[in-house]
Amino acid sequence: MPVPPRNIAAIGVLLAWGASLAWLGLRSGSRTESALLRSEASLRLSPGDVWFAVMAGDQQLGLAGVTLDTLGSAYRVRETVTLELPRDSATYRANRTTDYLMGPALGVQSVESRDGLHGFRRLARLVSADGGWTEVVRHEDRQVADGRLDGGIPIALLLAPYRLALTGALGTGESRRLQTLDGWPAAAGETSYTMGADTVVAFADSAIVRDPGIGWEVAHRDSVTAHTVVVEGPGGPRLMWVDRRGTLTGMAYPFGVRWVRTDFMLANAPFTPGGATDRSTSPRATLPTIRPWAGSAVARQPADSVVSYAVTRPDGSAIPRRWIQLYVGSGVEYRARAGSGRGVAHQLRVATRAAGRQPIPMDTVADPLIQAADEMVRALADSMRGPEGLDLDLVRARFARIAVDTSAEAPVDAAGTLRGGRGHPDGVARLLAALLRASGEQARYVIGVASVADTLYAHAWVERWEPRRRRWQAIDPLTMDPASAALLRLAAAGSSHPEDILPMVADVRLTRMVPDSADASKGTDR
Repeated sequence: MPVPPRNIAAIGVLLAWGASLAWLGLRSGSRTESALLRSEASLRLSPGDVWFAVMAGDQQLGLAGVTLDTLGSAYRVRETVTLELPRDSATYRANRTTDYLMGPALGVQSVESRDGLHGFRRLARLVSADGGWTEVVRHEDRQVADGRLDGGIPIALLLAPYRLALTGALGTGESRRLQTLDGWPAAAGETSYTMGADTVVAFADSAIVRDPGIGWEVAHRDSVTAHTVVVEGPGGPRLMWVDRRGTLTGMAYPFGVRWVRTDFMLANAPFTPGGATDRSTSPRATLPTIRPWAGSAVARQPADSVVSYAVTRPDGSAIPRRWIQLYVGSGVEYRARAGSGRGVAHQLRVATRAAGRQPIPMDTVADPLIQAADEMVRALADSMRGPEGLDLDLVRARFARIAVDTSAEAPVDAAGTLRGGRGHPDGVARLLAALLRASGEQARYVIGVASVADTLYAHAWVERWEPRRRRWQAIDPLTMDPASAALLRLAAAGSSHPEDILPMVADVRLTRMVPDSADASKGTDR
């Protein structure tokens, strides 16, 4: 019996449909992530901006904004941050604007950051060219750093949420590791993004002036389902809240400021155009006092001791344990003990003795200002190399001729510090890291704080990898001795200047604990 033509046509349609699906599946499966980003980003990313109030506890310190702009086949993200910070008996206005230019696959092509944090203009410009990166840092019209780095193209931290959304990585329990540009001046390093549970973020999406005497008020609130993203990278741990489209809806340093999404007018309401102000709402009374460690009269904590800090908010309230544990590792341990009337007292223990062997590190942070390839740096490293690597005694004698300058104008890069014979503690630390790397060793630049009485002391030091013991050794570049056990590491990129580090510790109290027998008898390596 012959098959009816209608059936033959139907079978042909089904076969064509199946072939089309197979072809689409094969094409989709063979596409690289770069190709996926190129096609999806152009369809799903649209221009827009989001505004935040920058909070330290209940005190608003300033405002921040993130603007996404499409430029044909490229994208630009502008980050704007305005803070009111204490200085002497008043406060002053600090502004920073950073422009990231991305290619079609969202890789960074250039970064330009203009900063007035210290009362004068600073410029950091980083450009991708010839398979590497060149970074220039200028103060006013004077160049203080110029470094080159070979490596791949990282992604900007503020664009990472868009990339996670486009590649389907925002599901609970998902994780990604991406090369990310972070810190100021900028450095690149492998950064982990771990997705937590969904939450609902409520925010004011519009404002109105009903009473001129009161000012701006909330006109309407909206809410959005957001994913909690734990970020661990060179700029220190952070938490992000990201909606399904990849839009940032909130951000926080566990110990520092929070970015709370709100209407621009509401974020800007407490601030007036202009410079310094001495209003009664000044944050001076609520922010920690931060001073440079270098040049201070603070007694060093012996390297063979253990320092324990109780970690709380300034008002004594608890910080979530999972946030505190983001700082654990490479010489920092977490402990919890029963507290008097407050439940559990969270503690961080810092030491330089090793409690066990650590995994071999897979990479180091790529900082263009650690200029290990500089000719003068390499020549100095060659002259100081011993049978087991860089001879720290020779380095100590050479560094004794370098003046330490804690002013914001001092060089912050390795080559500038070496050639000028003076440098900021950041520059001295980067010079030591550069000498170690030029000698074939693994080393990283880190920043952090030590708590003494009611003051936090900010510092930069170096961690040197010891292959035989498989541990990191913390070295203070100002003395070439093991770093004080009181120093708590916060990040592996950025600046240790007190005003730069303030956003990372603006909402924490670190209280030195009395050592007990267990603390005195054991430690961990840093």
